Amino acid sequence: MKGTILKAINLTFQDKERLGANLFFLFSSVYLLFSYGDHSRVKTFALTLALTITVVFFKQLRQPFVWYVFLALFLLDLIINYHTRANHHFMLVYLTMAYIMYLNTRNIATFTTNVKWLLFILLFFASVQKLMSSEFVSGNFYYYMINTGKFFKPLAPLDQTVAVVISNNNALIETLNHQDPNQYGTVSLNNILPNIASISKWFAWATIALEFLAGLLIVRKPEYRFTHIIFVILILGISATRLESGFLALLCISGHWLCNNTIIRKIYVVLTVIFTALTISQLGFY
Repeated sequence: MKGTILKAINLTFQDKERLGANLFFLFSSVYLLFSYGDHSRVKTFALTLALTITVVFFKQLRQPFVWYVFLALFLLDLIINYHTRANHHFMLVYLTMAYIMYLNTRNIATFTTNVKWLLFILLFFASVQKLMSSEFVSGNFYYYMINTGKFFKPLAPLDQTVAVVISNNNALIETLNHQDPNQYGTVSLNNILPNIASISKWFAWATIALEFLAGLLIVRKPEYRFTHIIFVILILGISATRLESGFLALLCISGHWLCNNTIIRKIYVVLTVIFTALTISQLGFY
């Protein structure tokens, strides 16, 4: 029995396009039904109808019809609530369009090229945006976010002293928010670590360098093991800093499609399942 299960798992991982499509389908369904409560009945009805037609008439999910429905629903969400949709909603739209193109042409080389360029553009402009922000490159952004517990939130409960400092800092910010802004009031935050200002500046530049390096490696050497080691480190770093569960799931699915190393692809799959489960649980920023 154990040997049969292991054999089935190995066979599953041999077809990375099919496994990636299944993961993408799982996340897309979860994202539509669990991420936002608005229009949930309409989305549930449309998705159920599309799946019924797909199963009855097409017999499989790897055909364009159901993905056109996904794309239409993603675009509907984007149009109705443009100003409240997360940045990775746009990534989801572009990935869906790329996968529809693949299903119509069955050209896997073109599809992986689209995925790698999408990741490169995303990571490149993320690093450029950070470079253009004086608040970010100075470390002030990380300094504020870390001292108020908005970053590295999953790690804060591990140290009760840190939790107390964060609570006091948030109380100071709350007090400042209630003051008349014309008085130009200020507060001094308590540091959770002695050298947090220097650490914040170092971490800011390390973030920019890692994002740029990951994007460059993905577009130049998308199948190299070292590329995906760096990409996994970036994903884990983002998850520890700020739990962007939806965005991280999409990064993992994209990495899985580009990677040829079985062990790293298994890591991508496990992380995708974890981040998708967090999205269902409405934990983090989805």
